[in-house]
Amino acid sequence: MLIVKLLVLAVPTSNSQKNIPTHYKDITCLPVQQQLQWRAACWEELEALQNSKFMNLWTFPQIAK
Repeated sequence: MLIVKLLVLAVPTSNSQKNIPTHYKDITCLPVQQQLQWRAACWEELEALQNSKFMNLWTFPQIAK
C-alpha cells in the first residue's frame, strides 16, 4: 500500500544514515529525480484521498469589494 511505503521512507529508523525528508519542504533539498518521485507519490496519495471521499474540496466565492 502506498501510505505504508511513504511512512517507511519518511520516518528514519535509529540505524538509518540517509537524509530522508520528513516534511514536504524538505523535498526541495533532494536531487531533481528524487524530487519528482516524491511529488508524484504525494499527488498520488492526495488523489487517493479525494477519490475515497476522505476530504472535500471547495471553491470559495470571491468576495466583491
